[in-house]
Amino acid sequence: MLAALLIAAPFTSLTRFDASFLSATSLGNLAVFLDPYILPIWVFGVVAILYADGRTGLWVSDRARLLGLLAATTVLFAPSAGWFGLPVTFLLGWLVLGRILVRTLDAETLRGWVEQLSGKRSWLIDSALDRNAAEQALRGYRRKQFSSLLAGEVDFDKYEKKLDVHLEKTEAVRTRTQLNGQDAATLALSMPPFSDAWRNGLHGACYASLFALPWVVLGFADFLGTTSSSTPNPLLDLFFDLIMLLLRWTAVGFVLGYFFPYLRGRSGLAKGLYLCLGLILPTLPLAVIWNSSTRSWQPTLFLFLQTFIHCVLLGLFAFDLKALRQGGQRDWRLLFEIHGLPAVGVTLSSLAVAIGTAIATLLTTQISGLVGAALRVVLPQSPMP
Repeated sequence: MLAALLIAAPFTSLTRFDASFLSATSLGNLAVFLDPYILPIWVFGVVAILYADGRTGLWVSDRARLLGLLAATTVLFAPSAGWFGLPVTFLLGWLVLGRILVRTLDAETLRGWVEQLSGKRSWLIDSALDRNAAEQALRGYRRKQFSSLLAGEVDFDKYEKKLDVHLEKTEAVRTRTQLNGQDAATLALSMPPFSDAWRNGLHGACYASLFALPWVVLGFADFLGTTSSSTPNPLLDLFFDLIMLLLRWTAVGFVLGYFFPYLRGRSGLAKGLYLCLGLILPTLPLAVIWNSSTRSWQPTLFLFLQTFIHCVLLGLFAFDLKALRQGGQRDWRLLFEIHGLPAVGVTLSSLAVAIGTAIATLLTTQISGLVGAALRVVLPQSPMP
């Protein structure tokens, strides 16, 4: 805590705080003095607790779970009116993340689950791929034979007899790809890549910071387009804005990794989608209140799209792809085969190219304006006497 205070002090001392409305009371002065320090102190302190708790294994104590979710809510749904003002979004975010997304999992249950799946990652991945291939083959054969039946090329008895043969083969694959009565397809991606919560959290945070780079670039361009050169410390404002933006996106990956066994869903993709839902739902009430026109909804909808893309990429490539590689599979296209969605790979590739092209086009078409804005920030003009 003391280290966080020492780190935060030089930065907060550079900002101006207008406390004239509270200067009459010592309690008000103390609140004004502490307000800028509380967020960094809180985050650094909780991270230290999560480090100590998460190095021992996947099980997370109730204390670390409560503090971790509260700190994540503080970063992801930061109170806009200062720490001492708690907006509706903050409270709803804490409720959703703590009561809806994360389920209680005792240490014995988690230990038994890890022992059950330990050393079976490769078999589970292969079995899941075999089962999905059998299911897809059955669906394809059924559609083909049904079309032949409608066209009169085969009679119903022949259609039913051949279909029964394929059903028996598919059922045999389903039976041999079960582990203790559970389908391998639902277990293959349910285990995090590392044996302790802290490393899983760092793994998710690293990928999240990488996936957040396009959003940081867009935030940088937006800052240059909207900031005023008359601000006292434009470079410091830019630094803090970008750091907080990167911290929020990185926190999403850390939460997904650290609490991976506790989040709903049987795969990284499913858990990422649940987390995406938990990030979007708390912001809806105020969004409905403040956005009264189609134009005013555009930034909110774009943020929802960013959140969806970010969580899907994290679930797929940070965790599910890691599980595939730990299972001995190196072809990234199998990532969509194991989910039974082979066409999604092409769709996501096209979407990634479209997003990259859009960002490049935006920066290229506005490069002159951005350069001018950057020069005004770095070298602000002195006011005329």
